[in-house]
Amino acid sequence: MTQQENSKTVSEDVAAFVKQAGIYRQALIDARGTFTERLAASERFAGSPPVPEIPREAYQLPPIFYTSLVTSDTYRLIQRGRFLPSQAVTEDHVAQAREYVSNLLTVDLSNVRVELIPVDSWDSPSSEGMNIAMGFDNHLIFMPDHFSSPVEVLVHEFGHAAHATAARKNGVLASFYILPTTAEFVAHFCQFNYLLEHGSRAYFDAALHQITEAAYALSIISTGITENFSEFMTTEASRAIAAVMSTHLLRERYENFRRDKAWLQNQAMRGIALILTLALIDEKEGMIRFIHADRVDRSLEQKLTAAFLDVGVMEKVALINEQISSLQGRFDR
Repeated sequence: MTQQENSKTVSEDVAAFVKQAGIYRQALIDARGTFTERLAASERFAGSPPVPEIPREAYQLPPIFYTSLVTSDTYRLIQRGRFLPSQAVTEDHVAQAREYVSNLLTVDLSNVRVELIPVDSWDSPSSEGMNIAMGFDNHLIFMPDHFSSPVEVLVHEFGHAAHATAARKNGVLASFYILPTTAEFVAHFCQFNYLLEHGSRAYFDAALHQITEAAYALSIISTGITENFSEFMTTEASRAIAAVMSTHLLRERYENFRRDKAWLQNQAMRGIALILTLALIDEKEGMIRFIHADRVDRSLEQKLTAAFLDVGVMEKVALINEQISSLQGRFDR
């Protein structure tokens, strides 16, 4: 079904959303300047599509995520990852990533457009690439034209695009807005599967390195102590990371989180997503069910239970440290 055919069969609120998204999309394509300047110009011209009402239950998390899951031994393992040299992004990289995610999640991604931004105009410090979901399936992926692992980051962004495409087939507005936790869960699922199948231990470890800040943020959120570093350091949740990172560096990051609560929340949600990704990395059929069922008016636990049938998701999450070690070991076979 084409986007035009879809718009004739859905509700008025979805049709209005799709129409405004189309205006925003074209404005973004036509805009010039750095990446953030293009985003700002597009928003001034077209505004942002409306966000559906999000019930409080949607933000509820399984209780296990309010505990400190990552151990000091795991922090030591994942801190080995380092940045790797960059290379030019090519059309072949784009084609490889598009095909990989299409096959992994069984989603047609032929309408997704990739825009490469000159690396000196890429001024988005918090992201390596970005997918902007538009309409039903004609999403836009932006990324710098040089990157250390082009196919990997493109796989991550095509994962976002596939997720949005599958969810929006439901034709209800609640499926047109995806919370950061589930968005990053799906995208990282694609990314880490790609690395396990086609990458090297060095690239896998580099990707794992991001768990450090995310798990630290999650441990802070788990205590509810977001204003007093000294008090946080007296908690059980602080001990694992304190065993491997200097107090000076921990304090510096804590103060950054204290000043920017949105960034703290963002990183904590990323931590949950990464833990779910690695715990459920082999559950590909479950992930296909998940992306088609994801909608913002259902809790994370409801969606996980419905998609990952008979898997024992929380039991797998509880074994995340053993799982990370096991996944690294796959490169030694």
